Amino acid sequence: MAKETNKRERIHSIDLLKFLAALLITNSHMGALYQPKYSMLATGGAIGDALFFFCSGYLLYLGKNADLFNWYKRRVNRIFPTIFAVALISIVFLGADPSLKYTIVNGGGWFVQAIFVFYFIFWFVKRYFSERMWLVYIILTVTITAWFVWFWNKDVFVLYNGTYLRWPVYFTIMLMGASVRKRETEMLHDSACKEKSLWMWLGVLVVLLFGYYGYQLLEDNVPLLKETQIILVPVLMAIIFIFYKICSNRKVLGIYRSKSLYWALYGVSACCLEIYLSGGFVFGLGERMIKYFPVNILITFILVFVVAYLVKVFSNFLSQTFKSEDYDWKGMIKL
Repeated sequence: MAKETNKRERIHSIDLLKFLAALLITNSHMGALYQPKYSMLATGGAIGDALFFFCSGYLLYLGKNADLFNWYKRRVNRIFPTIFAVALISIVFLGADPSLKYTIVNGGGWFVQAIFVFYFIFWFVKRYFSERMWLVYIILTVTITAWFVWFWNKDVFVLYNGTYLRWPVYFTIMLMGASVRKRETEMLHDSACKEKSLWMWLGVLVVLLFGYYGYQLLEDNVPLLKETQIILVPVLMAIIFIFYKICSNRKVLGIYRSKSLYWALYGVSACCLEIYLSGGFVFGLGERMIKYFPVNILITFILVFVVAYLVKVFSNFLSQTFKSEDYDWKGMIKL
């Protein structure tokens, strides 16, 4: 696919995926903001996480082929200022644990921990297995399957609970993003999704989402489904790929570039990490407004995005503070 860019060389299809990731991840954490009979709508976290890891793999493949330490340093410099910004806000205003050890180890929870581990492994995969990615996929598939079949408690859902089995699942999706970008780089023609196929992809997406969530709804009443829930992993991967195909569609990209939508959607996608780390700051307010449901959901979403932007500016300030150059005040507030 030819790069869909603006003057900042943005890849618009990835921006759209990051917007969806931020929306779904935030929504999945807002169960207490929904009235009880609608609480099942507070979902989408696994899909949002998978979209984020797909985007990470896609963009990491475009990165410079630096040595491990300098390549990893750039990743750390992108994430840790945000972690420290969120930690400082949490310590000052929410009474969080002020220890440096807690901030480094637990800052951002499992999600950020996984990112740091994935970045390290990804460098080796890209450097030594770029032309043999299929071998890495086989190793991951065997690992995931064997782990689930022989060691997994089938009463625990693979994708949603705080367990380590989902780590190789999400790393596989990160590699899928890299593989998609690698294939596009090697192709000489534009492989963007054609308009005539958009409705086909949308139809397939609806069917897969229906199966993905329908399976989970039936799981508690059909014990056999718990024993075979690993089948949802390839379904999730298919959902992510189809989301990418839809977001690569020229017509969809044309709508995204319209002045009425672009800056709002791009602003959310540019603060995707900050939204994940700081969204909880305003959930309490949304919960207290539950009698105004569903307006409280909309208000909370807006506040989450505003707070995330402020966190991003603060993290930019912290990042620039530890550099020798003068402060770039205008750059600090840019997305």
